[in-house]
Amino acid sequence: MGAMYSVYPLTAEIKPWLDEMSVEYPPSPEGRNPHLAEIQSALAQLEGYSIKALTAEVGKTWQALLESTQGPEENGWTLLSIIQVTDGPNDFYFEKGWPDLIVKIMHLISSFTGPLVLICDAGDPPLVVSADADPSALYEAWGT
Repeated sequence: MGAMYSVYPLTAEIKPWLDEMSVEYPPSPEGRNPHLAEIQSALAQLEGYSIKALTAEVGKTWQALLESTQGPEENGWTLLSIIQVTDGPNDFYFEKGWPDLIVKIMHLISSFTGPLVLICDAGDPPLVVSADADPSALYEAWGT
């Protein structure tokens, strides 16, 4: 829970690295980073979580704290961050949190963006998350 989770779109540039790591990914399409509205829409689809988000301003940091409404020990929490909001696609990451919740959020976002790659700074193998995959099965197979 103390790790940082970087997120990258699945692109031709990252596929050779995933091949070296023996990480499976869908053959197509490639992914892209999400627009802020897509992230917000994905978060709104989560049930059982409260969301406390900063006001979004182009050029500024934006964060959303998600916490289980059933208590911190039930499905946990995470902090999703955008370093600098743009009018277009945004780089984002998760600053700590429960990995199963992070995978669930990425699954929802990937329905807008296409496949995304999750990389944990604790040394776990990368995980490719796509909208057509079962997030629970992805998390279990990832084994963090």
